[in-house]
Amino acid sequence: MLRIDGTSGGGQILRTSLTLGAILGQSFVINDIRSKRPKPGLQAQHLACVLAVQAITKATIIGGDVGSMELRYEQPTEMGGGTGRPIYPALRDFVFRIGTAGSAMLLLQTVLPILLWSCRERSTFLIEGGTHNDLAPSSSFIEETFLPILLSIGVQVQIITERVGLMPEGNGRVRVVVEPIPTILGSLSLVEPKINGQVTAKLFFKNTSNTIFRDNFGSLISHLEEISCGRSKKPAYAVCIYIDTNAKFKMVLSASDFRNNPQIIVEKGTQELQAYLTSNCVVDEYLSDQLLLYLALGCNIAYRIESMSEHFTTNLQVIHQFFGEKAVIEVDQNLVVNRADVT
Repeated sequence: MLRIDGTSGGGQILRTSLTLGAILGQSFVINDIRSKRPKPGLQAQHLACVLAVQAITKATIIGGDVGSMELRYEQPTEMGGGTGRPIYPALRDFVFRIGTAGSAMLLLQTVLPILLWSCRERSTFLIEGGTHNDLAPSSSFIEETFLPILLSIGVQVQIITERVGLMPEGNGRVRVVVEPIPTILGSLSLVEPKINGQVTAKLFFKNTSNTIFRDNFGSLISHLEEISCGRSKKPAYAVCIYIDTNAKFKMVLSASDFRNNPQIIVEKGTQELQAYLTSNCVVDEYLSDQLLLYLALGCNIAYRIESMSEHFTTNLQVIHQFFGEKAVIEVDQNLVVNRADVT
């Protein structure tokens, strides 16, 4: 059984392992899960991803409890697809209920590749949880940045945010339709230097808006749209910044704070925007990490990065553990990331 060291990473090691374990039919065990984090072990948002994958694969899970430092994933042996990889029944109007403000998008990014590569029919489902969370991709980013990249090479996925879910209450709802991966995919190059275009932003809020956002972002963006998302016990906010580039998609940067401190959200958003505008790369630190799984599974996407972040390096190491000695992703001396020639 494949053993994964969870000491140096966070939930990403778990999510990547769950995805590849399901697609490749590989049982595994992760030990020392998040052992260096302030709250080590599995947390509720991580367990939601475990249970979501289990709902699809019917795998045996040992250690699937909040606080668990070790998780064992045992792949069912009867899920044969004739290609050496398992095939699972498609989801039919399924509902994943996270039950907290935990990130719906992290759950989506865990199950999406499984439904693309390991189902032979269309899947339809809802995810209920947080849509604009701190330390997680927002549904705005998924819809406006991540999906257009996949759509440009022929992947067919539709995502509609039916209700925005802000921290700490969550209660968002996202509807997803996934078609099986096409036999032939196109290619995409995001290697050329980035050219920045128009910058706009959206403020999602509950209860009332706050002038601090317009006062601080006014000089950095051409337009701020303020969107009311209903009422909650306390005011809640999330900011998404949209940057036009010479690529075929907008880059969406998201900023939020679990305590909903407007000043902290402004500082986060400003720092993210300034870092992206000064970079020569279309793909930012977070997107570079999220695309790795798709390269490993066969997508021909090439992109340049500023540097190899800790998340990027850790994710790459886990991916290569699942594929053994066969390197499936290469990073050249110019920091261009590409699918390796595995023929």
